Amino acid sequence: MQTVIPNPGRIQYLCNMFDKIKTWYSAQTDTTKALIWIGLIAIIGIIFRWDAVLSGIRHGFGFYSGR
Repeated sequence: MQTVIPNPGRIQYLCNMFDKIKTWYSAQTDTTKALIWIGLIAIIGIIFRWDAVLSGIRHGFGFYSGR
């Protein structure tokens, strides 16, 4: 069995990317940080309720088309 060794260049790239995100996030105001969290929570909620979202969209278009 062959052991797969992760590419160290890719790991370093990911570490740098997370450092950039952390630096950018810490430079934001408290209001912006709160809005970022609210946006992430809303996106997660939409993903979990995707069927209900699509059902509502279909219902809305049905209303405008006279169904």
